[in-house]
Amino acid sequence: MQPLAYDPWPLAVIVAGGLMLTAGCAAPGGSAPQPDAGAPSRLSRVPPSPLSPSGPPKRPSDDQPADRIAGRVTRGGAGPCYAVITDDGQEYALYGPTAGTLRTGGYVRVRLGPPVPEADCGPGTPAAIVSVEPVE
Repeated sequence: MQPLAYDPWPLAVIVAGGLMLTAGCAAPGGSAPQPDAGAPSRLSRVPPSPLSPSGPPKRPSDDQPADRIAGRVTRGGAGPCYAVITDDGQEYALYGPTAGTLRTGGYVRVRLGPPVPEADCGPGTPAAIVSVEPVE
């Protein structure tokens, strides 16, 4: 097998073209243009200061599923009615005939279902318990 022949001509054309392009950047007299002494350079500009926060968000910044809550059990026991209050003060009147025993004062995560019209579990937003788990 014969070695491939190397033709330097295309490389010479590319190098010469690059030199002609960069030569157009120089100022007359062969030196590169100098920035105006009174104007700030792009690198010396001071970045703008970050904005200070205007306070806590008006609503939760992390969207949570509407059918899930977490809070403290304020009316527990063997059910089927329970009460839970969330950290933002929302009280729920929950109906869960299969939820088991919930300890008053304990914290739980609850997946909610639509309220059961026949169940009156007291004050708060009525809802059915789809699932409940204690928070340790």
